[in-house]
Amino acid sequence: MNNIKLQAPVRILVAEDDELIQAAFCLLVQSFEGIELAGTASTGVEVLEQSHSLKPDLILMDLRMPDMNGMEATKRIKAVLKDIKVVALTALEDPLQITQALESGMDGFLLKKASPRELKLAIETVMAGEQYLSPQVSGIIAKAFLEERNRKHIPTPTLTPREKQVVRRITDGMRMKQIADELEISERTVEKHSEKARRKLNAATTSEMVAIWLRMQ
Repeated sequence: MNNIKLQAPVRILVAEDDELIQAAFCLLVQSFEGIELAGTASTGVEVLEQSHSLKPDLILMDLRMPDMNGMEATKRIKAVLKDIKVVALTALEDPLQITQALESGMDGFLLKKASPRELKLAIETVMAGEQYLSPQVSGIIAKAFLEERNRKHIPTPTLTPREKQVVRRITDGMRMKQIADELEISERTVEKHSEKARRKLNAATTSEMVAIWLRMQ
């Protein structure tokens, strides 16, 4: 993932109701090469208005804002402006909130205490068309998943050797084409193995599958 190159400039809208946090993220965004600040919003309604007028490439979306929360705003934006990417920002480490945010159509999830390096990686990953969950968020989801599995006494599913090879490489940040080249199989076959593994692990997304896999190890 570290070698992803952005199609510059990537225009970012920062949606955050806390003035100090908003200012901090704006400064970070402006410090990144190939990324520029398109605008800011402090409420859910402002996010909708700015999204339609500015048409940013990506929104850093606070989940808790006045007028309308970030999840509802994301649903409304995605219904009309499907190409806009949305990365959730939150201080809460709640697995249910994380799951709900991803189900609302968000492309990534980042804790507000994340480092500048991780923020940039999240932007690059999402703009490359992939979902991003920080390692901390992945761990939170995985822990909740395994606790629920243990509570219900559900046996851990068994992956085939090939499925394990694919999941390991996805976990290492490799793209589908890279995995296909290394394993000498087609990209379509890689995708099939990934999809089968995801279903066996009962993961809603590839990121969740990675989180569960890491926890299993």
